[in-house]
Amino acid sequence: MAKFTKKPAAEITIEPTPSSTEESKATLSPAKTHSNLKDRDTLLRILSRVHDSTEGYDYTEDQLKEMQANPDNKDYSKVLQMFVESRLQQEITSYQTISQSVNPRSLLITTSNQQAYMVYMKKDYLHDGIWLISSFMDYMPQGDQIHEIYSLISLAEAPEDVKEWAQGLLKQPGWLKEFHTFDERTYAFIKSSSSDSDSVELEEVMNSAGEVFISYQSYQYAANSHKELINDYLLLELKGPSIWDVTFQNTYANFPLVEAK
Repeated sequence: MAKFTKKPAAEITIEPTPSSTEESKATLSPAKTHSNLKDRDTLLRILSRVHDSTEGYDYTEDQLKEMQANPDNKDYSKVLQMFVESRLQQEITSYQTISQSVNPRSLLITTSNQQAYMVYMKKDYLHDGIWLISSFMDYMPQGDQIHEIYSLISLAEAPEDVKEWAQGLLKQPGWLKEFHTFDERTYAFIKSSSSDSDSVELEEVMNSAGEVFISYQSYQYAANSHKELINDYLLLELKGPSIWDVTFQNTYANFPLVEAK
């Protein structure tokens, strides 16, 4: 049976903050990374919504003792690199700690084949302070689809069945957002209050395994503003197979919104 020792209280609460030099040791050539993978905030939003692709790890006592014998396992960056090379069979292009704590530690990494991962690590003080991979989850952009996940169209450009659906929504008072699937075509619709001063602006569209996230902003302009500034509605044709849900998020409004009932 393994002998367990209690970690001193000071050690439990104090963990050295990694220096910028330490964090950048495995950062190779960011230029090789897909342009979307360099957007840290976008990646974090995508990965934070993925709950069903996390793979966790448990270790036997024999495995822990074997890892304890290797001094490299006391360096989290070396453990991370070995994990990516052996388990994922890829090469790291960049990594960054994104958690507020450094133990346990959450890291956002990108690899040379344009894939991104969230990796969770913890230091095992019962085995001489070695670092362990506790779990990870991944996100793989689907080729050029990341740039073609939607088209913004006008009512005049919409197919007749979509136009009829959208026109019915336009007649309703107040702000509104809905999506609808017509056979294998999915459309999202966001409308303002239809006043002469309210406008809706598209911010971002993301597709994660058929779940689409649309963020938008709402504005109220002065009565004498140019009409070109006003977008009464947004109609999006969503691209990609097997779209099963659409989530809308209003990220900014310069006035209180009154939604349609």
